[in-house]
Amino acid sequence: MQLDFFDITDTSASVEMGECNRCKECLPRTTDYFAVKRVTVNSKSEETRWLSNTCRRCESKGQKIANSLRSANIKHRTDFCDCCGKKTDKLRLDHDHITEQFRGWLCDNCNTGIGRLGDNIEGVKKAIAYLEKA
Repeated sequence: MQLDFFDITDTSASVEMGECNRCKECLPRTTDYFAVKRVTVNSKSEETRWLSNTCRRCESKGQKIANSLRSANIKHRTDFCDCCGKKTDKLRLDHDHITEQFRGWLCDNCNTGIGRLGDNIEGVKKAIAYLEKA
């Protein structure tokens, strides 16, 4: 029978879905859409850990923007983070993901913290309000 040539098994229920934290698109959580890190647990098995909740398309776009800004001769002014003021030898280029404009040079902690708060003023204000309640 011709149907024997096709796999008509519904696999959609077995595929975990993930929402990209930038474009908000809900995509299959597979290596086609999200970057993974494979960690060897022992010699016989590997554990899969997702590197981020950002899809590959948005990651690629972000890298292109950052590379473009780097090539625009934006120089490190100092060895100090523009947010917290701490001295560091590893500063990250920070940019607005909507306007694609350069904002400054941040240390890893500030860059990650602002990103996890939504990369916007609203997220930072919510965090401040939470801390003020406590």
